[in-house]
Amino acid sequence: MIRHVLVAAVVLAFSAGAAVAQPKIEKGPIKQVPVSDAPLMFNTYCAVCHGKEGKGNGPAAAALSKVPADLTRISARNGGKFPDLTPGR
Repeated sequence: MIRHVLVAAVVLAFSAGAAVAQPKIEKGPIKQVPVSDAPLMFNTYCAVCHGKEGKGNGPAAAALSKVPADLTRISARNGGKFPDLTPGR
């Protein structure tokens, strides 16, 4: 009898750990923002995954299968320079 109780307790402990709730991501229409407002564009389109500080810890990050990039490390990964797509530079 005690063996059955111990087995049940172990099973419950493991299932409780496995039943950690996956964050719920609510979908909605894409909000249009002016291209001229870069901070608003980041906050609207990027911060949900990358976080307000760009460190990859936004509210939707936990629901993704791949961790969002830490945008604050871009220049460190590129020899100390921020990638620039401006022609002629």
